[in-house]
Amino acid sequence: MRTNTWLGIITLNQAAQTFQNEELRKRDIARDAAFAKAHAAAQQGQFAMWIQTPDGQRFERWSHHALEVSRAIDDRQAAWDLAWELDVLERQEAAREEARAELEATTPEVPADQKKNLRGCGFIMAALALVLGAVWIFLVVTAPETAPGESSLTAGSVVAFFLAVGAGLLALLGFLASGSDTARSSKIDRDVEAAVDQNVVIEEFPWHANPDEGFLDERQYRIAKTVETAAEKFPRAGKLLHLKGIYNTRPAQADEKDAPESIQRLLVAFREQDQERLAVLERERFG
Repeated sequence: MRTNTWLGIITLNQAAQTFQNEELRKRDIARDAAFAKAHAAAQQGQFAMWIQTPDGQRFERWSHHALEVSRAIDDRQAAWDLAWELDVLERQEAAREEARAELEATTPEVPADQKKNLRGCGFIMAALALVLGAVWIFLVVTAPETAPGESSLTAGSVVAFFLAVGAGLLALLGFLASGSDTARSSKIDRDVEAAVDQNVVIEEFPWHANPDEGFLDERQYRIAKTVETAAEKFPRAGKLLHLKGIYNTRPAQADEKDAPESIQRLLVAFREQDQERLAVLERERFG
């Protein structure tokens, strides 16, 4: 698999199986089918006759180079995007570990013996709340009947009610305090992710020297269109797309020194391939 060349550069052998995703596979199939269709048409009718002419023979040689160009664009971009993605994941993981270590050291933690005491107090208050609640219910049920319009509440039932509520609140606070580990852990998790989002900035640049983001897509389209319509339009040599400008990796720049090592290695490999491919195109006069 040709993408393995770039994956080997960034030492991602295990990722090679997932590197060529479904979208890239479909694009490969469609592109290769278009080239296969053009070559098959060379055996039929007028196109078969035309392909024997100087223009036809030049087109046939050009189409082989154009297929390599189209594949190179896809493979380079896929390896490029993957290298940046892995760099972001690595930096996020490093920032996450650093932030967690700092927060673990600075976020207060309730001592274990104190949490045990609070949990015990919580159980005692919960039991007391149940008893007082039962007392309140008993006092309300057994309260003497009153005349219409008069309150049936007694001083004892009111006191029992508020004591039951107070004991219940104390029990709840005791349980919450004793379970502070969960709350502390959740808070640390939230703060860690916030720190990662704030500190890890996603910065990247294109591998191609042309800053226009649509440049390569436009070249891909023109290559495909020329191949698909060749059997009807019989393209002359002057109408064939110049392939030289596609093998044009960005020159070494200052920002490259701060880029991930995998990106730097890819750029070196792209430039070496540029030299090889450009030499072939120059030799066959497809500059």
